[in-house]
Amino acid sequence: QHNLPMEVFETKRTMTRQQRLFANGKSKTLNSKHLVGDAIDIVVRNRQNKYSWEDDVLHYYKFLVGLVTEHMGDKVECGGNWKEFKDYPHFQIKEISI
Repeated sequence: QHNLPMEVFETKRTMTRQQRLFANGKSKTLNSKHLVGDAIDIVVRNRQNKYSWEDDVLHYYKFLVGLVTEHMGDKVECGGNWKEFKDYPHFQIKEISI
């Protein structure tokens, strides 16, 4: 059992928020799955119990990406597995081919 100090930070976004994140370099797209509610961002609390996306908690994000990839990799895409823009807190539903 792992006691991970994390919670869901963001799910569905407005286009205004997405544009702001894009302008600030926090997102690389204006076509995010957050816009339709098919993505979540997880946040970890550091030792000071503050939200953190920094190196002090990166091991928690990497651990979570590994768990999700191992157990749900066919259904969920982890931003931490992306090659160009590592987005460890981001998880989204994969596209389904029919």
